[in-house]
Amino acid sequence: MRAGGGCLRGFYRDAGEPLVLLTIDTDRLGVPWREDAVGGEAFPHIYGPLSPEAVVCVQPLDKGGGTESFT
Repeated sequence: MRAGGGCLRGFYRDAGEPLVLLTIDTDRLGVPWREDAVGGEAFPHIYGPLSPEAVVCVQPLDKGGGTESFT
């Protein structure tokens, strides 16, 4: 699975700590959200605090923006 390697390098190449991919159940958010265009691509934006109950999966990202299963 790829989390958008180009996006990762473009926006987070200088991140000084490991990054994770959050899978979010939008029905559990409790705040508005929508996909907004940024530089010709659509990105989800949450308009309020991210409820921990909405996060259904957390995966570490490798330097290329990919995820690997621990099993």
